[in-house]
Amino acid sequence: MRKILIVDDVSLKFDYKRSRTIRDRLTRKNDPKGSFWAVRDVSFSLNSGESLALLGPNGSGKSSLLKVIGGIHRPTSGHVRRRGRLGALLELGAGFHPELTGRENVFLNGAILGLKKNEIESIFDTVVDFSGLAPFIDAPVKTYSSGMYVRLGFAIAVHTQPDLLIVDEVLSVGDEAFQTICLAKIRDLQANGSSIVLVTHNMQSALEFTQKGIVLSHGKIVFQGTAEQAIISYHEHQFDKFAPEPGI
Repeated sequence: MRKILIVDDVSLKFDYKRSRTIRDRLTRKNDPKGSFWAVRDVSFSLNSGESLALLGPNGSGKSSLLKVIGGIHRPTSGHVRRRGRLGALLELGAGFHPELTGRENVFLNGAILGLKKNEIESIFDTVVDFSGLAPFIDAPVKTYSSGMYVRLGFAIAVHTQPDLLIVDEVLSVGDEAFQTICLAKIRDLQANGSSIVLVTHNMQSALEFTQKGIVLSHGKIVFQGTAEQAIISYHEHQFDKFAPEPGI
């Protein structure tokens, strides 16, 4: 079976500046810096048609890893190899230009995903109908609510015919009716052979939509197996050694 995603020994380090303390001032220490590893030595692969849940507490590196897979962050070390067209639904407004209208952002996002203008035009009405945002499609997206962001972002992501769809927890922002529509669309994509990487705290969604599971702690894989096994592992340890480190 062909691999659609290979994550090979990937690490991601963030550097940041700390506020200068009184001690820094007294010792004339300038520009104090720190860093932390959001992802450390992560390796896994996904076959075409398979789906994977990334589990772990807040601060465990799930979203950072998803952004590396999506090409938003370049890994500090290691490599990510993808095959086919990528669809991504990450944090609210990711990929949207706030000054542009919903219509303009559909075309912008479609172009970023590699679609030609005529291909975007062919799916435009379907995207707008799915999102339910026809009355607002010519308004700047900076005027949209969080739920409207999710509606438009999801509609674009799933109607570009992705071979690999990566989804963060943002679906929880939408109302119940739209969540139901989104989950039905994910089932349709899977039935047509798309692969899904899903970051979620909803164990029922992980169990229903994925076959494989990975549990992360402090940016490292601490368990890898079936989705059911990963959920059991997460529940066994989520209140102790999987707790995020202070300040991260």
